[in-house]
Amino acid sequence: MKDTTKRKICFAVLVHENKELIKQLILNINHYCPNSYVVLYNGGKNSNLCTDLNVPVCPTSKQLKYGNLAMYFVETMEWLEEIELEYDYFINIDSDALFFRKGFEEFIEEQMQDADYMAVKLRIPDKNWTCGKSFIKEKDTWKPFFSVSSFLGVFNVGQVMSKALVKEFVNYEKKVELKTALTETTVFGIEEIVFVNLANELGFKLKNYPEEVGQRLIRFRPYFTKSELIECIQLNEGWLVHPVKRKLNDPARNYIYDLQYGE
Repeated sequence: MKDTTKRKICFAVLVHENKELIKQLILNINHYCPNSYVVLYNGGKNSNLCTDLNVPVCPTSKQLKYGNLAMYFVETMEWLEEIELEYDYFINIDSDALFFRKGFEEFIEEQMQDADYMAVKLRIPDKNWTCGKSFIKEKDTWKPFFSVSSFLGVFNVGQVMSKALVKEFVNYEKKVELKTALTETTVFGIEEIVFVNLANELGFKLKNYPEEVGQRLIRFRPYFTKSELIECIQLNEGWLVHPVKRKLNDPARNYIYDLQYGE
């Protein structure tokens, strides 16, 4: 497929283990999104995990606790502003996501023409949402930043933010207080709440991924199977899938690699 994009994506990839799979993910993104940048944030125990990968690594990377990944966003955004990387959209990707066909860059450029923020499952969550129940217990902490009476929720992976929104976050007048709150919070999955609500509070336009691309292909569980991927290709549906098992011999993962290297 001929590259027709005019905009550049910066994929911020959170990694924590298995260097070989990180290498494969970098190659996967480079192959299917050739007009994009890849940067890493090392959220694992091994400080040498990202050495010799020939990809920029956020210098403030630190081990993160599962359920609170928000500082990976904040520190990566700050660093990108410091190094003055030229990009148009910031997208977070976990290390268990993979592309299986080209076209995602064009999809993002089209979708983001009328928005500055896009996410999977953007909604006012119901009372049974695990992250929301955790958030309500701390709602007074977040009142200085955004509305807590009808707050929004999203699925973490694949949040898209325009560079204008990223700059607004980096220069946010309450950023010191916000970073303190993010560091001290016990809210599980705060990264699925804080950025969408801040974007909304700051007056930026939000939108949902189309359902057939978002909720079906970018989800918490179950892990993707080879048969599901074959169906997606037959239906000409989607570009990015999450989650794929972090195992070298996983059939779905190997099927994607066969597609990638067979092109």
